[in-house]
Amino acid sequence: MKFKSKIVIASSMCVIGAVACLSTYQYFSISDYVQKSVSENISLALDESKLAVESELSKNSVLVASISDLIELSPQDKSHVSTILDTPTFKKSFIVVGLGYESDGSLVENDPSWLPDSSYDSKTRPWYETAKSTGTLNVTEPYFDDITNEMVVSLAAPIKNSGQFVGSLFADVSLKELATKINKIKLVGDGHSFVISPNGTFVAHPNSQYNGKKLLDIFPDLVNGDAMQLANVEGKQQIVKMMPAGTQGWKVGVMVSNEAAYSELSAINKANILFGLLAIILSVFVVSMVTIRLLRPLESLNKAINDVATGEGDLTQRLSTDTDQEFSELAAGFNTFIASLQSMVQQLQVIGGDIKNNNGMISNGAGASSSAMGKQMEQLEMLATAMHEMSVTASDVANSAQSASDSASVADNATVEGDEIVGNTQRSITQLADRISEAVVKVSELESASDNIENILRVISEIAEQTNLLALNAAIEAARAGESGRGFAVVADEVRNLASRTQQSTSEIQEMITQLQTGASGVTKVMQESASMASVAVEESSKASDALNRIKDSIGVISEMNMQIATAAQEQSHVADEINVNTLQIKDLSTEVSTLANGAVSAVDEQQQRIEQQDSILGRFVV
Repeated sequence: MKFKSKIVIASSMCVIGAVACLSTYQYFSISDYVQKSVSENISLALDESKLAVESELSKNSVLVASISDLIELSPQDKSHVSTILDTPTFKKSFIVVGLGYESDGSLVENDPSWLPDSSYDSKTRPWYETAKSTGTLNVTEPYFDDITNEMVVSLAAPIKNSGQFVGSLFADVSLKELATKINKIKLVGDGHSFVISPNGTFVAHPNSQYNGKKLLDIFPDLVNGDAMQLANVEGKQQIVKMMPAGTQGWKVGVMVSNEAAYSELSAINKANILFGLLAIILSVFVVSMVTIRLLRPLESLNKAINDVATGEGDLTQRLSTDTDQEFSELAAGFNTFIASLQSMVQQLQVIGGDIKNNNGMISNGAGASSSAMGKQMEQLEMLATAMHEMSVTASDVANSAQSASDSASVADNATVEGDEIVGNTQRSITQLADRISEAVVKVSELESASDNIENILRVISEIAEQTNLLALNAAIEAARAGESGRGFAVVADEVRNLASRTQQSTSEIQEMITQLQTGASGVTKVMQESASMASVAVEESSKASDALNRIKDSIGVISEMNMQIATAAQEQSHVADEINVNTLQIKDLSTEVSTLANGAVSAVDEQQQRIEQQDSILGRFVV
């Protein structure tokens, strides 16, 4: 970015900041002024509305009090009351004035067009009951008169005679005049005033359709309070403020469109934005023009410097100092710099020639060194390869010997383990032979016991056979005895059955004993054969143990020889590795020397090129 552009941007930012601050200050100042103006306008309208309501109520209250005082001079004299009520002032001030009596509920009023029917009882009317119960002047809630269809209120006052209540006085007042006064109050835009009764009913409103209706029924977003509020009324934001008026609980209110109230502020803000933009544009234009004018000598100086820089290095040129003081000092400094540069270029041209001559000799020496180092590198490469192969061979021999030694050690350990296993096997077979011999004895004892059981069963079988014969004889004798021997015959028959079953069971046991004897004989034979085989196995295990011991001794000799071979091979490999390491170090040093030599050659060549470039560049300068 050009310096000129930076100056313009910085100046513009300062102007924009100043205009923004001024506009912001002006906005808040005007906003505060407008808010105060709106508040004052609303307060004045409220005060005027309050004065109108209080004046209307006070005027009518005074008249009603006057009528009450006059009637109380002779309240029971209806002609006196009628005369007072027909006074022109009272008839003009009120729609109708009347007095209801406590004694019979009759009514005396001053409206000839209104004749209450015979069922009319003034004591049942709200105004009568209110005046009687409170004992003071009261104002009823507004209502529509049936005859005039106007919004009216009734002022009611008690009438007393020597301190005794005799009736209630009422006076109907039209609110049309009050509504006219309220509607004439001027506010911002389409703002207006209104009056509501203690229960929130509209008494006076520019829209007559609202009169007699509840405030919160029409405007549910409003709050029936004294604080200023912003509410959505009929789709528009309205500023609403209410305050008490008089002693009867009435309130006056003001409703102003928020948009209309602050329309002046909006217009001023738009004008401020427009003028601010114009001021910024004009300021930027002026700053740009002034900057261009002030920096014109710098552009001339810049052009002269470019001419010197691109004019084939003519260091004999000088800048003019005939300009403003700042730029004149800059031109003088530049001329001094060019003069110094001219002197240095002349010296560099001389030094460059000397360096060029010396560099040729250095280049030749470096080339010869690089060639010799190349041949040395080839010889070292061959030596390193041979030493590496010898080291690898020695290492392989050592590894093989070590592997053979390890294998011999493993075989030796295996023979030891095999010898232990054969010994364990021999002992196990010996124990097995002993157990088999014991088993042969036990089986022989089992065979003898089986023979004894067989003899016992033979005796039991003979006894069962004799019992069977005796039972048969007893049955025969019982049959001969007839009825007297029938019971004995039954017992004999049961004994014979038991003897038969015993004989049958002994036969089955005899068969099982025979099978057991046969199996015992077979087991005895097998056990004897197993004992013989176990003896043979013990002898063979002894032979195997002797063979393993001989193998163990041979493996020990082989392992010792392998250890000697491995030790010798490791020493040879270690010596070869040391020689190989030394060879590689010599090779690395030679490589570094060769690299340095090549680098020196390259550096000399590059230096030669730089010197030639330097000569070319310095040759462009006109000194």
